[in-house]
Amino acid sequence: MPITVTKGNRVNLTKDTGLKKAMLGLGWDIATRGEEDADLDLVMFMCDGNGHCLGDPYVIFYNQLTDPEEAIVHSGDNKQGSGENDAETAFLDFSKISKKVEKIVIAVTIYEARKRRQNFGLVDNAYIRIVDAEKEEEILRYNLSEDFSIQTAVVFGEIYCHNGFWKFKAVGEGYNKEMAGLCDKYGVEYI
Repeated sequence: MPITVTKGNRVNLTKDTGLKKAMLGLGWDIATRGEEDADLDLVMFMCDGNGHCLGDPYVIFYNQLTDPEEAIVHSGDNKQGSGENDAETAFLDFSKISKKVEKIVIAVTIYEARKRRQNFGLVDNAYIRIVDAEKEEEILRYNLSEDFSIQTAVVFGEIYCHNGFWKFKAVGEGYNKEMAGLCDKYGVEYI
């Protein structure tokens, strides 16, 4: 049975579960308000211990589906999101992660949010989940329950290395910065 986490919770992924390969799943429903559907995008920043991304090749999203070591492989863009299954996914192989990476920031942005006058107020039932890719068993789920009605990007969580084990922290932090602003926050150029 998966662990349901709330903002601030931490789960040891590799010590408690023996996890070696994971699938990160993102899902959401569009709240119908007579407007153009919001296009959410899964973005991951592979960072050092100071929270700075290692460089442009370590920003994983719909235009750059993997990092140089192929530790993370993104499934690609899904513009609808609604439905019973994950809208966007990424596969993570812990054995391939560069030794320089100490944290993977998992964020979601709304494509062209300012231009389209969109924010997370148009999004219902957003979640991220981690699945053991080898056993096909869901390990944890974080349902985004906070109100981010003016934000255009949300950092859902972090997968970070601590004492040789990979852990997950539910962050739930909203930003009004879109993709370019998050790239700036983590020290890389907007691609």
